[in-house]
Amino acid sequence: MNLTTLKYFISVASLGSITEVAKEACVSQSAVSKTIKQLEEEIGVELFDREGRTIKLNQQGKLFYSYISDSLNLLDRGIKAVQGSNQSPLNVLFTVTSPLISKIILRMQEVLPNISLNIHQKNSFAKDLEQFDFIISTAKIPNFNSIPITTEKLLIGAKKIFFLTRISLNLKN
Repeated sequence: MNLTTLKYFISVASLGSITEVAKEACVSQSAVSKTIKQLEEEIGVELFDREGRTIKLNQQGKLFYSYISDSLNLLDRGIKAVQGSNQSPLNVLFTVTSPLISKIILRMQEVLPNISLNIHQKNSFAKDLEQFDFIISTAKIPNFNSIPITTEKLLIGAKKIFFLTRISLNLKN
C-alpha cells in the first residue's frame, strides 16, 4: 500500500467517480480502477459498491475512509509544518472529554490564527507529557502551571425524594 493508492482511494470516495479522479491525476481510468482493486485485495475487503458506472463507499469503505482521511490530513499538516514554517506547531493534549473541547480549540485558533495546532487525546502514547505545550486536564500536571478554566455545577435529578435522600446519605458516608 502506497501513498498514491491511498490518495486515489480518498479521491474516488469523495468524487464518486473513477473517471473524474483519472482526469484530475492525468492517468488512465483503468490505472485508477486497477489501483483501487489492488487496495481492496491487499486489505481483503471490498470498499465500494459498484452498480454499472456508479461507485459508492460501502460500510467498510466509510470506516476505512475515516481513518485514511485523518491520516493523510495529519501527514499533510506534518509536511507543511516542516516545510513552510519556522514556528513549531503547538501540541495540545486533552485528558478529559467535555463538550467544551471544540470551543477551546476554536478559541485557540482565533487567538493564534498563524499557529498550527496538533491536538491529541489521552492515549497510551502520552507518557511523556513534556512533549505538550498545553494540557487540558482535571488534575494538576507536574512541571506545568495549572489554571482553572471553568467550573461546572453538577446536578442530579430524581423523580422520588426517597431515592434522592438515599443517594445524599450514601455520598456523605
